Amino acid sequence: MIGIVFGIVPTLILVDLILKNLAEARLKEGESREVLGGHLLIRKVYNRGMCLNAMDDRPDQVKKISLGASLSVTLYLIYCLFRQKNRRLKQAGLVLMAAGGWSNTIDRCLRHYVVDYFGFGVKWEKLKKVTFNLGDMFLFIGGILVAIGSAGKKNKD
Repeated sequence: MIGIVFGIVPTLILVDLILKNLAEARLKEGESREVLGGHLLIRKVYNRGMCLNAMDDRPDQVKKISLGASLSVTLYLIYCLFRQKNRRLKQAGLVLMAAGGWSNTIDRCLRHYVVDYFGFGVKWEKLKKVTFNLGDMFLFIGGILVAIGSAGKKNKD
């Protein structure tokens, strides 16, 4: 099981990094293209901070926080794989969170910013302006899965 999990995490990281590299190579910063009837917006935005550019004026702190958080999630994932074997939903969420965290951390360490490359063509203008990457989606969906998977009866192990 642990081998499968640690095959999935690097694969997800690699997929996101490939998409970031494609955005870097094929889009100009700020350029936007509509796909899927305008429901999905492909664009390239550089995020030097955390979520929604928080702390973008302190990139070294952001890098350290990102490294610490990614390492913590990974260590907790390993713990859960051995000690909470009946919590598959929680483990799946932690897999996604580890992949998303490491993908963005790698970007911060190598590029000194995170490449975001898609948004949603929705009527709510504030959300329409926000740009994400697959790693962000892994973190978001993984967090939801961890919350759901952690709810309910407490583990006996």
